[in-house]
Amino acid sequence: MEVMIRRHEGWFLGERGVPVRPAVDLVQCHAGLLRRLGNGRLRRDRVQHAPVLLGRERLLGLWFDDGHTCAGILGHSPKDNSDFGLLDDVTPLQVVRGEIELHALHDDGEEPESTRRIRLLRQSVMEYETADWPEQGSAYILRPYPHRDGWYDGADARRITTLDGVGALVTGETVFPRPPQKAVEDHAVTEQIRAALTGDPQALEDHVAETKRRCAAGDPAEALALGRDLHFISDDGAVSRTRIADRERYAAELLVMAYRALGRDNLAELAELDHREREIPWAGAYRR
Repeated sequence: MEVMIRRHEGWFLGERGVPVRPAVDLVQCHAGLLRRLGNGRLRRDRVQHAPVLLGRERLLGLWFDDGHTCAGILGHSPKDNSDFGLLDDVTPLQVVRGEIELHALHDDGEEPESTRRIRLLRQSVMEYETADWPEQGSAYILRPYPHRDGWYDGADARRITTLDGVGALVTGETVFPRPPQKAVEDHAVTEQIRAALTGDPQALEDHVAETKRRCAAGDPAEALALGRDLHFISDDGAVSRTRIADRERYAAELLVMAYRALGRDNLAELAELDHREREIPWAGAYRR
């Protein structure tokens, strides 16, 4: 964790909305921090999510809607096929501090060196942020978060619903009914989308063709949302994570079209690169 903080000092330590250098930082982040391990690699991760912390249960990363500005930090568990969820108003270092206190909560003191390192890391983080939150361990984790009052019952009107739970920041008409993204999954909506995408292959092919037509005509909304959906379900969801080639291909094609149409060219380049290099066991290709 300490290495991550120092490595990203230019942009990881700031508040939400701090601009970062666009293409090169995202590419380098994917190169240095996203480890790919055959069928076990984090295939649901997308180019808008730049990983910064990977633990035993959860992957945390910075989220970029436009490829230029960090909108916040999101986490998910690749092991249980969980979605990412809706962005809330926390900074990366607040999340890191929470991970520190969670670790401290389970520290039994039997390894003095580990206890010392936790203390030093807490001090380092608090030099930048959270110094006004002196609580430690469970007292920190259970402290009130006023900005989250009502958050779990809310929705983000700027984002249309996607299966990954983040929502697509885009305007336009969609093929599927896609209401504003809710903080808690709207199963009535997501199950309808999932059923349509995993049923008749010909229907999916027709849907993709119509979505491409709309995007070419100037409306990339469904292309962005559908591309994200297909990327999220690009394997069978089983333990073996068997890949589904058509969904991978459709996802890449739609995302590239949508990102180009929206002027998010660096994300389009990463989507092309991700699809082209999916067989590479490590992310070394991202250094090219």
